[in-house]
Amino acid sequence: MGDSTYSRRYVTLIASCLTGDDVDWDIDIKEQLELMSQALCQWRKHMDNFSYEYPYGTNWDFFSFGHCLEAPILSSNRSNFIQGDFYRNEESYYIYPDSTVLPPDQQTETNRKVLSAFGVPPGNRVLSRGKQPICIMGYGVTLEGAQRLLYHFSLDRLGGPLDVEIMVACDNRSLRCLEVNPALIGVYRAPGPWGKVSDIMASTDPHAIHDGDNPMGPRSVQRQIRDKWSRLPGPI
Repeated sequence: MGDSTYSRRYVTLIASCLTGDDVDWDIDIKEQLELMSQALCQWRKHMDNFSYEYPYGTNWDFFSFGHCLEAPILSSNRSNFIQGDFYRNEESYYIYPDSTVLPPDQQTETNRKVLSAFGVPPGNRVLSRGKQPICIMGYGVTLEGAQRLLYHFSLDRLGGPLDVEIMVACDNRSLRCLEVNPALIGVYRAPGPWGKVSDIMASTDPHAIHDGDNPMGPRSVQRQIRDKWSRLPGPI
């Protein structure tokens, strides 16, 4: 089921959270979500339409808690990636503790860059405006946000992959985007043939091997399952 179909189903709700079907997360995702939820309430209640009915406010459309990375922006012809930056003195943000955050040496380069831009100490995450999140894998939408998504990104309007269109909309602020970094939901790509990794990033070498990708760390669900599976006894 595509993201536009999800949005059509949820346009009657105040807010909703959605995830992709090919994602990975930490085994303590429940505790991570609770910490993020509490921090989001604290951050938005001083600057938004906050109430018992709207605990996260309503002055936003799209909240990404699952993305590959932040800060790539597409050039005007949408063919090349260039880097963008956060400037702490120009942004509203909220830093909160989370003991499950991976140590800096296990984080992706883009995560380290965002955390450094906001001066986030180890063992913490940061909530901020979503500048240019890419590879959307877990997100929340408000009622108005779902309506905006349908208006801007119905099938007859898409000029490219939906996650790229959302990234551009966050950057030009036609969508009011928020995000958390490091993200709570990411990818897991097992080592193997490149053809199993992606149908849009296939290698020209039919025998090329992908080394694997595990940005969610050693406590990710996929990693834990694979480690336990590998220790099972073989056939007798």
